Amino acid sequence: WKALERRTAHLADRLVVVADTDRVKGLAAGIGRAEQYATIRSGLELDRYGADPVVRAQVRAELGLAPEAFVVGAVNRLSPQKDPRTLVLAVAQVLRADPQARLLLVGDGPLRLQVQALIAELGIAAQVVAVGLRDDVPRLLTAMDVFTSASLWEGLPRTVLQAMATGVPVVATATDGIVDVVEDGRTGLLVAPGCPDELGAAVQRLLDEPGLGTALAQAASVRLPEFDALTMVRRLEALYGGTTP
Repeated sequence: WKALERRTAHLADRLVVVADTDRVKGLAAGIGRAEQYATIRSGLELDRYGADPVVRAQVRAELGLAPEAFVVGAVNRLSPQKDPRTLVLAVAQVLRADPQARLLLVGDGPLRLQVQALIAELGIAAQVVAVGLRDDVPRLLTAMDVFTSASLWEGLPRTVLQAMATGVPVVATATDGIVDVVEDGRTGLLVAPGCPDELGAAVQRLLDEPGLGTALAQAASVRLPEFDALTMVRRLEALYGGTTP
């Protein structure tokens, strides 16, 4: 597809990407010219997300999660790109250290059976709540104490943004579009892709230092207007207005 984009980029007035890292990669691949690129973030309806203690209690009760449990969450497709094996291996370290901790897995995909087998092999099945595909992700996010993403590559990680909009601190891999969203040590914690020990240690740090998680979530909230759906629409309108005769 890169060869096709290289041949056709000159036909476009502008090339829209959702992350600055996409622009860098596009230019490195010889796709278009720097002045053609415009970064317009994929927007969320932010009013659908937010911390709510009442909803949090309801969701935890529905899922059998104790009010005092430290809940590590993940919302993603169980596919090679999302690297669920690394995520499970990482969180297993936290679950072993704290028998009251839980992993809340939301999503499905081609690696589901492998993930289930790994959970059984690690002996953590009693501490994992896997709910599959759900259409109430905003509610489920409220039940989490930390959100994790182990992706090997991303465009703009919407689930990370959703967690930030809910006020949940994020631990994610430092890859592609994630580094456009999360500033390590300020709006979240970043670790190397494919490193369960690093990911597990970062999650454990938030368990040990709850004040850090609160500070990260508060700092992340300052960036949210940049990812509002209305902001996206306005920027697209301005872009088309500038390129349409």
